[in-house]
Amino acid sequence: MTYYFISDLHVDFYVSPVFRTIAILRKNFEVFFERNFLPADACCIAGDIANDYFNYVEFLKFIAEKYDTVYVCFGNHDIITEHLGEFGSDRDFLTSESKIKYFLAEAGKIPNIQLLENRIAEGVAGCMGMCDFKYKHTPAASEMANKILWATRWFDARHWKYKQNNADKLWRHYDIAFRELTARRPKIMMSHFLPLEFGMPERYQQDPCSNFFYFHGEEYLENLDDGSIWQAGHTHIAIKREYTDKLGKKHLLLCNPVGYPDENPYAEHGLKREDFLVEVG
Repeated sequence: MTYYFISDLHVDFYVSPVFRTIAILRKNFEVFFERNFLPADACCIAGDIANDYFNYVEFLKFIAEKYDTVYVCFGNHDIITEHLGEFGSDRDFLTSESKIKYFLAEAGKIPNIQLLENRIAEGVAGCMGMCDFKYKHTPAASEMANKILWATRWFDARHWKYKQNNADKLWRHYDIAFRELTARRPKIMMSHFLPLEFGMPERYQQDPCSNFFYFHGEEYLENLDDGSIWQAGHTHIAIKREYTDKLGKKHLLLCNPVGYPDENPYAEHGLKREDFLVEVG
């Protein structure tokens, strides 16, 4: 079977909220699809479909018609709870948990959609994931300082209402999810946040905010079989590389973000969308 891997769609930035008629919205989705997707048997979308709940659900309905199965995990933008201005929502959610519950219920009504949050379906596992705050951008940096910066300055802490935005609770939740999901040895593991094993561009290595995209993934990768795939998103830089874990097993790491309209995710590594159309046995 062929799988097309993609993430970070941010459709709000390509489809204006004024397009509230379904017919016009779908025409705009069709243009977006032609520019960014490729035909395949299945599609894996590793988070950040939309800030806006309406665009999110309508896009799931649209994309479900394009593939036999579409696997989706949440991204950090998907679970924000309040208005964000021009590209924001026309309703608020009291908590991120309530928005997640809403999306899971809506996705369950759409044929061909597998919205994976801490679960596995047909050999594909998924969860949003979280950063572990352990990366040090300088020798003097600390895990505690990273958490304080996240809690007071970062987008997620400002726009989520998720597990009381308690950094320790959030990481424990996803650490358990990663352990349990990878222990089931899926052929494909999806997350929005990235294992550090994907590699961090040099220009970001001294940036304290780099903590908020990555986690140490070695032990989870070691749970997977040789030849497995880990797909992630979040960074708007396309990545395709083979990673060999400490046990000698090889894993294909994929990140194919659409990103924002003023970005070119393929430029850094000279990739193209065809590189993310993969035959999976």
